[in-house]
Amino acid sequence: MATVLKLKRGRSIAVAVAAIALAVLAGAQLAPATRPTIEPAQRAAFSVLRMRTPAPSRALQSMITHVVSTSRPLGLYLSLGRRVVTPGGVIAWVVPGDGNICVVHDGTATAGCTSTQEAIRHGMSLGEKETSFAGPSYLLLGLVRDGVRAVEVFPDNRPPLLVPVIHNVYAYLGSAPARAVPLRR
Repeated sequence: MATVLKLKRGRSIAVAVAAIALAVLAGAQLAPATRPTIEPAQRAAFSVLRMRTPAPSRALQSMITHVVSTSRPLGLYLSLGRRVVTPGGVIAWVVPGDGNICVVHDGTATAGCTSTQEAIRHGMSLGEKETSFAGPSYLLLGLVRDGVRAVEVFPDNRPPLLVPVIHNVYAYLGSAPARAVPLRR
């Protein structure tokens, strides 16, 4: 089962979750003092982890130096995180860890994490609700293994639709909550 960290109204929770996301973006190292490496199972199942992405800015790295240890229980290797931009412009980070893998929404500091084996077998997704003057919007962000080219998304208020998978990541933004089913090739 995926662990979902949601940005709440409470200041301490918001700061902690934002710190985790900023740490992801800054490429901070949270695992033990050994040189981090991506697990072979993660590298084999998720092509995004075989890619190179630009390093985060120094300014961003310096902002999170004092809060890096907040993700230690998941054993995340933030320096090995990979940035993905979906066709709809949603920016996500895929972050490997010691037996875990996470997908983080860059825009709201929401993260979903699960075990490597669970992500390989079933994928993972997280949903979040955002409220603005225009009304609520819902983001469904997910991670699937290699070979999945699209997911079928089932919004609560409209017929199903196909959403492309880009570098193992998909994102759907709509006016109602949704769930997704991965489609193979």
